[in-house]
Amino acid sequence: MSKTILKDDEVLKKLQSGVNKLNDAVKNSLGPSGLNIILDKDFFPQITSDGVTAVKEVFLKDRVENMGANIVKEASIKTSLEAGDGTTSSVVLANAFINNAIRYILSGANPLLIKKGIKQAEDEVVEKLKKLSKPVKTLEDIFNVAKISCRDEELADKLSKIVHEAGKDVAVAIEDSQVVGISSDVVNGFEIERGFYSPFMATNINRMEAELRDPAIIIFNKRITRFQEIAPSLDLCLKNNIKDILVIANDFDQEVIGNCVVNKSKGIGNFVCIKAPMFYNYTREALEDIALFTGAKVIEQGFGLEKEPVFENFGRAGKIIISKDRTTILPQTEDVTTQSERQMAINERVQVINEQIEKAKEAISKEQLKKRITKLLAKAVTIKVGCFSDYEQQELKDRIDDAIRAMKSAMEEGMIIGGGVSFINIIDEIKPDKNQDIN
Repeated sequence: MSKTILKDDEVLKKLQSGVNKLNDAVKNSLGPSGLNIILDKDFFPQITSDGVTAVKEVFLKDRVENMGANIVKEASIKTSLEAGDGTTSSVVLANAFINNAIRYILSGANPLLIKKGIKQAEDEVVEKLKKLSKPVKTLEDIFNVAKISCRDEELADKLSKIVHEAGKDVAVAIEDSQVVGISSDVVNGFEIERGFYSPFMATNINRMEAELRDPAIIIFNKRITRFQEIAPSLDLCLKNNIKDILVIANDFDQEVIGNCVVNKSKGIGNFVCIKAPMFYNYTREALEDIALFTGAKVIEQGFGLEKEPVFENFGRAGKIIISKDRTTILPQTEDVTTQSERQMAINERVQVINEQIEKAKEAISKEQLKKRITKLLAKAVTIKVGCFSDYEQQELKDRIDDAIRAMKSAMEEGMIIGGGVSFINIIDEIKPDKNQDIN
């Protein structure tokens, strides 16, 4: 296949054109008074005010222009995952950076020095913005963040009360409901900062998530190098009429991931693989925490349990939602006795970890141990959304998802004045560099 080779000014202008087209497509949705965007889907159109939802639908015919758009698209998607809000702002700011940078490069400036200048300014700006940030702790503060994000005071009031009650570490699952309105259910939940290995494992392409219902959970404290190492366990689950399966291990080779994807495509089962969470020197302990929450047993290397699996060693959950970088485990509806026993076991584990914190000498060890406690005691919220039409329902779910992420981020790092005002307030404090290209 022939390749097109572009150089210098030609490629810069093409990339710039792609970035500009992406910016033009979403910039009108910027801010709390931004306009809606209508997306032409295969069967039904989608209406949204969420920048990142629109960004994901932009694919340009020219491949070089599309490369430029994809660079900025990635920034918007990352902003959505980390902060929940500000996805359109990311596109608009990146567009301004790129247009100005290309203008300077075409006039003879050194690209490497421009990059150095941007990084230098970024460090200064972040440091000054942190000093300006106001802690978000009260219900009123959380409500204000939600109101800006979801553009609806009544909805913001409901969501802010849910998050304020459950805390910033709450895991959230948003579901469709046949009843018009919004309802929520708060239970114990477990969130892992790991996502699926392959996007082909996703069951919901629009949200790019894998949703497993009543799944089995298989936990290995080892690297899985061959599919045959997990095949007996998967077969045992299938024999017990369980097609949704989450496999957690220290790592997976590509051959294993490829086989799981092929099995999914054939309709054999939804096999999703995620890497074990890394907690300093506490990876095995983290696996034990997941096992405790799900009722599983960690399968160790060398005991032969992967070759002759026992169904009782597999954990269970009511629902698991896996995205690109996060896994949320919601528990099964259990009888009161089982639920009480599991909670007692969790409380005992927390007590042991607290004793370890008192004995730990390194600050990082104490931090990771506290993180384990937070995970074990975290809450999970299932928010059910029902509307009169599918369009309205999807748009409302997008706004709720954005608002939840924005509130959690604000509780984590605080909030500042938006609309670019904070940047204006600190611009005079940024020290200029002697080198003109850096400046």
